[in-house]
Amino acid sequence: MATELPPTSPPARRIAAAVAATAVVASLLLAPPAEAAELDPLDAVAGAVAANDDPGLDPRREALPLDEPARAGALAVAEGELARVQFPSDAGEPIILTDAGGDEAIGIELPIADDVDADGTVRGDAAAYTGDALDVVATASDDGVRIATVLADADAPTDHVYRLDLPDGAELRPDGRGAIVVDTESRRAIATIAAPWALDARGRAVPTRYEIGGPTLTQIVDHRRGDVAYPVVADPTLKHFGWGVRIKFSKTETRNLSRQDGAAGAAAFCRAISATVPGIVCAALTAVTVARWLGTFKTAAAKGKCAELHYVWGTGPALWSSHVSSSCRG
Repeated sequence: MATELPPTSPPARRIAAAVAATAVVASLLLAPPAEAAELDPLDAVAGAVAANDDPGLDPRREALPLDEPARAGALAVAEGELARVQFPSDAGEPIILTDAGGDEAIGIELPIADDVDADGTVRGDAAAYTGDALDVVATASDDGVRIATVLADADAPTDHVYRLDLPDGAELRPDGRGAIVVDTESRRAIATIAAPWALDARGRAVPTRYEIGGPTLTQIVDHRRGDVAYPVVADPTLKHFGWGVRIKFSKTETRNLSRQDGAAGAAAFCRAISATVPGIVCAALTAVTVARWLGTFKTAAAKGKCAELHYVWGTGPALWSSHVSSSCRG
């Protein structure tokens, strides 16, 4: 039985990664639908990324350059500090996302995998695939891969199916906030799939959601409802967590935690992160660590933003870093 997740829509605007350019953004968001429909798929994706606050990739990180692969049958590879991405020459083969240590690989089959002659081409820092009803533009970052599908018109399918080849015992699990976590048998998160988003040619949100069926992830894009300007760009972003995890706090959670201090602050942080990090040792939250985090949370709260904690598996809280984020829930 498929697990249906609630629809999501992109949060506030932020200039983000990949191949965005100001001229492209202006043409995508201001042109009439007929003109926007003639956009090159890469330009369509660039405009959508720049118009959207994408929670999947840090806006400070640009798309990685693509290198020639060593393996026959591959189109290109990108070597990041935290993950390696291999793009196939044929859309019928999966994208391979591997953690930096090479220990855990995830295969991601494209939603045009069944199309005949959907060969890939390298275009700048992107791997582009042209299907019968969809175009796919994929880019790599230091810790993952963005797979953007471009829907040219109303005849494009609403269901975009991504079949995943997961490590033995791993499974897909909704995180309750619109994203998907890839868990091992021991409930260790090894990857995440950011909450989905879809934008039309005028930068307006198109209703979208995920459904899970075993190792298959389907992004539903309800682009045939209402007044939609084409092309529509829909995006899942996958990040490998062989290296670590981000814990995101809402604006309300950030404000509440920013008001804590001392022992009460340590207890409050312990309660806040224990659901995400099972077995966290609260005694490891020293006054120095809590004070460091509080500085970030106070700054975020004062700016009306939210905070994140980043950590690497196997490390204690003293080594976790705290960050101000614009990608916020209420």
